[in-house]
Amino acid sequence: MNPDEGELSLAPEQALRESEERFSLLAENIPGVIYLCRNDERYSMLYLNDAVEELTGYAREEFLSDRISFVELYHPEDAPGIFSLVDAALARGQPFHLVYRIRHRSGEWRWLEEVGAGVYRDGALAYLEGFIRDVTAGRLAEQAVEASERRYRRLFEESPVALWEEDLSAVGARLEELRRAGVRDFGAYFGDHPQEVDECIRRVRVTGVNRAAVELHGARNEADFVAGLERILGQENRLLFQRELVAIASGATFVATDGAVRMLDGERRVVSRRLTVAAGREEALASVLVSTADVTERVRVEEERRARARMEAFAEHVGFAVAQGGSLREGLQRCAEGMVRHLGVDLARIWTLNPRGSRRRTSVPMAGTCSRWKRAPAWRHASTASTRASRWAATAPARWPSSAARISPTR
Repeated sequence: MNPDEGELSLAPEQALRESEERFSLLAENIPGVIYLCRNDERYSMLYLNDAVEELTGYAREEFLSDRISFVELYHPEDAPGIFSLVDAALARGQPFHLVYRIRHRSGEWRWLEEVGAGVYRDGALAYLEGFIRDVTAGRLAEQAVEASERRYRRLFEESPVALWEEDLSAVGARLEELRRAGVRDFGAYFGDHPQEVDECIRRVRVTGVNRAAVELHGARNEADFVAGLERILGQENRLLFQRELVAIASGATFVATDGAVRMLDGERRVVSRRLTVAAGREEALASVLVSTADVTERVRVEEERRARARMEAFAEHVGFAVAQGGSLREGLQRCAEGMVRHLGVDLARIWTLNPRGSRRRTSVPMAGTCSRWKRAPAWRHASTASTRASRWAATAPARWPSSAARISPTR
């Protein structure tokens, strides 16, 4: 044999060995399992790298000797889908992509991701080859996020507090345009340009509304709420949204506003509204949570409490004024002063009527305690005089009731 011919015959074998060595080096160092298997009911393995033991807990030899199969490790819920997806991809002559669970030798379930394809010989399917990697950590993290989102949605929907979510990214863009145009005092600017507040309202995009918010604002459903958003935030209710805009323009991520608003059903209520920008979304304003509490009853009760307290203080003041003695004029003067001091009025007037048909007025302005007595034109006597009171009754101007005395606090 020619020596040159021997060298030529060895060259392909050497090249094959070198190729196999490179493949082996790659396969044993790649972070995952490389496999070659038959397309039978057990996906019988012909080749596996050593990474399979870390992935499954079983040694490579156990798979190659068919003592264990991946099919035996599939989660019962995932197995049917695996077979159908692989068969469908092979029928189309395309690669397949799978995500499924297997039971590790330790008993725990692990999530795997597999990418594979058919190997064809003379146009016929001969084997399957592919790559498998452990994605348990990522999958568990996704499941945790999904579970957290489900809990959030459940709490959001079932919360007794009126909540809705907004995307204010378009509003933020408009505020930035105004800032570049030279606007610095947004409070003054919006006060002078209410149409800009309306433009920002039109840019608000509602991404979610709970049942409590729909009911509170007098809407029939979520679609009705969204359709009526301009009425909820604008028109008579614009002031609250304007305050929120000013705060957002200054960089605030939490804004609290309180005030009277008119609902979609026409009812007027006092509300306490809280706007919170989601952490990590401050710059884009893409996720904003708005909560609204109806405080109408609380405000009414508080106002009644303050009114009772003022009246009690005034009554105490009147009792003290009477106990001091003195003339009627001095007593009335002290009573008028008490009205200014305790009832929160700017001016207190006390009118008196005497039997001679004259009336007198005591006036006390908020700024001082001066008094003035004026003699007014006599009232005309009533045509009937069945009683002393009716004899003093008068056909006075409409703004003065026909009574023996009038106390008229005016703001």
